Amino acid sequence: MLLGIGIGATTIPLVAQRMVAAFGWREAYALLGCAVLLISLPVVGALLKNDPKEMGLFPDGDLVAQQSHSDRIGWTD
Repeated sequence: MLLGIGIGATTIPLVAQRMVAAFGWREAYALLGCAVLLISLPVVGALLKNDPKEMGLFPDGDLVAQQSHSDRIGWTD
């Protein structure tokens, strides 16, 4: 993830500069804004999960959620 940030920080200004020279600043920034939406929204939609159970996780790092509370190690009645 950090590699992507570094690459983006070095390439986007160059791309933006060339787009401003070619199209003008308004069109260039409108295109860059559309590109951000068209690239980031599908990625976020694919990776964002609302429920930890969708990823096989349980609350508080509980790995044995299928067992009852009394069956867990360390729980006594």
